[in-house]
Amino acid sequence: MPATQLSRRARLRQKVLREPYQSALRETRATPPGSPVVPAATTAQAILEGAIFSGIRTLHLPYHARSRLPATVPGWLDVQRLRPEPAHLDIEVGRTGAAQTLAGLFADYLEEPGNGPIAAAGIRMRDSRGAAEFFRPGHSGAVRFRGVSAAEVLSAHRVVCPHSTCIAETSPHVITVAEQFHTTHPADRALLAVSSALRRLGIFLALGATSIDTWDWIIPPTPDGMVIEAWFPSMTVSEQEQILETLCSTELSPVWSIDQTWPRGKRNAPPYYVLTIEGAADIQLRLFQS
Repeated sequence: MPATQLSRRARLRQKVLREPYQSALRETRATPPGSPVVPAATTAQAILEGAIFSGIRTLHLPYHARSRLPATVPGWLDVQRLRPEPAHLDIEVGRTGAAQTLAGLFADYLEEPGNGPIAAAGIRMRDSRGAAEFFRPGHSGAVRFRGVSAAEVLSAHRVVCPHSTCIAETSPHVITVAEQFHTTHPADRALLAVSSALRRLGIFLALGATSIDTWDWIIPPTPDGMVIEAWFPSMTVSEQEQILETLCSTELSPVWSIDQTWPRGKRNAPPYYVLTIEGAADIQLRLFQS
């Protein structure tokens, strides 16, 4: 591979994953020609990642940005670095606020009838060398949050579930019958889209995004789209173009493409972008200036 191409691919990986350049260069050099710069998730792993981040709805929000907390973002999660593999994802996060945010996965996850819906069907948590690791029983994939422990997440969860009655605790190693017949929401295609956005998170952070969140976007007749909303201290036209160009790089997988732009009514306001993802639901991308 020519040195210029190798360097360009390494810098793309560095931006996406927020890793040191020398590490990105080493990993890129070991990557087979023609393969994605960042490992793509298996379908089962992507669905797990999408379920976790759809559940907490927060892709990134450092605690120090709380003064301009959007109403749509329910918690804090300061993502500092991503370490992806096809069937695993390590996420380094800041400690402040992370436990409370991750505990929200199980906030309405109660076993007794009438106590609440199943908010994160089939997701469990365990300790992994001091990190909180989320997984599905019977599957090999996992998402590990380095910087916050399982004990801290469980302690935060005790605020809403003091008597250990949630399914994740009463059935830590098996998926219950209630979960097996639970209708997954969002749909799998939407979860795949969220995972794809998560594995591109560094692109937003490279331009100083202060918060990034996601929620359902109802697209008749198939309500499986997702909204990704990102806020920046400033956002020039050139920076918008830079984000879109990098998000749609053909060296990332799955490939994104711009399908539509929706003009907004406010003067000089950036449009909403509709991004099509191969094999997944569409994403409506919203870029805002604080």
